[in-house]
Amino acid sequence: MISYQDWLKYAATDQGRVQMICTAIAQHKGTEMYRTAFDAEEYDCQRNVTILKYRKVLYTLTGKAVEDVYTPNHKICSNFFNRFTTQLNQYLLGNGATFEDEGIKARLGEDFDDKLQQMGRNALVQGLAFGFWNLDHLECFKFTEFVPLWDEYTGQLMAGIRFFQ
Repeated sequence: MISYQDWLKYAATDQGRVQMICTAIAQHKGTEMYRTAFDAEEYDCQRNVTILKYRKVLYTLTGKAVEDVYTPNHKICSNFFNRFTTQLNQYLLGNGATFEDEGIKARLGEDFDDKLQQMGRNALVQGLAFGFWNLDHLECFKFTEFVPLWDEYTGQLMAGIRFFQ
């Protein structure tokens, strides 16, 4: 994993910055957590990865494995994962954020509660989500589209790389 200190060390030039970004994205996509988050996103979209990868196999007299093309291939994916995460997110964040001072809520923007729910949903589905305060509103990043750059010494999130697929 590329840390924030690595970023500061090697990203001083344009060529080094581009190379660091490509390396960081490739390393991020290679982690087990990314693959799990990607599969969880598929489950959330009602594409059951386990069922869809399953292939029924028949064996010939010589022992060669052949895919069974004669049996019906009825695979029904359920939407339970999506319903469960939606229900849990609404239970936790359905009423929005509350503050002691009423003026804080007005300064955060009208869609702050919606963005907070979106970030909570992404965190429930993928295991981790990131929020970025962009001048006057909150931006939400999924784990599958954001490479965090953690500080080696404190463990804090110092920067990140957002990428699109």
